[in-house]
Amino acid sequence: LFMFEMETYTLSDATLERKSVRWSIHGIRLVCYIMLAHTVFARITTVSGFEAVEQAARDFKRLARTSPEAAAEQIVRAMARRRRRQLIGVDAWLLEKMQRIAPVAYQNLMVAFARKSRRQ
Repeated sequence: LFMFEMETYTLSDATLERKSVRWSIHGIRLVCYIMLAHTVFARITTVSGFEAVEQAARDFKRLARTSPEAAAEQIVRAMARRRRRQLIGVDAWLLEKMQRIAPVAYQNLMVAFARKSRRQ
């Protein structure tokens, strides 16, 4: 964000055209990307024995009502009809409708559901 601010508002066009400034900006950006990748890698590897990932997979299997085969059929049909968005399963359809009709109630429900899931 800082680099975007520097490029768009702080530095003049004449300054940005200088090779040394351009290479410096690219170098700083590269360091930022490396640190970001390192942070993501560190976060993934420190999940306690991947128990959280396994628990999330179990929760998803329990909550997902649509089989992979049925989801694949729906996706293929949507692609054939050139749809940009396809809700897979009744649960996705209901959540989408609820979010559009009552967004505040939807958020409260999702928070309550997340808290209940963590307790189990």
